[in-house]
Amino acid sequence: MKMIGAIISGVLLMFAIAAAQQAAPRAGQDVPKYDPAKQEVITGTIQEIHDYQCPVSGSLGTHITLKAFSGGMFEAHLAPAAFLKEFGVKFNQSDTVTFTGTKVMFDGKPAILVRTAKVRNETFMFRDEKGRPLW
Repeated sequence: MKMIGAIISGVLLMFAIAAAQQAAPRAGQDVPKYDPAKQEVITGTIQEIHDYQCPVSGSLGTHITLKAFSGGMFEAHLAPAAFLKEFGVKFNQSDTVTFTGTKVMFDGKPAILVRTAKVRNETFMFRDEKGRPLW
């Protein structure tokens, strides 16, 4: 009986370690920080919407690939996917969206840490005026 308990404890410990490593940034990777002094507005068309484990939010996050009207592509980091689901926040491919946030380089690509998103007749807030996450 003690042997089964030890095996189960070992397996649970391995799962916990694997989950912590997946949530942590890769070695040598700097996680960008929100800087309200460098806030910008970017408008464009949504190309893709995807959820993946994000070092910025530290959880399964929702991300949008945006083709900016001013040129270029940006990976928009919104918030944890559970946060969007809880509040019924939905985006569609081909929507025109306006993001207010901080432009950063992340993983060698242009990105934006989103504070607000305006799409259709709705405005969604993901961070407060100082850039602190609302999730």
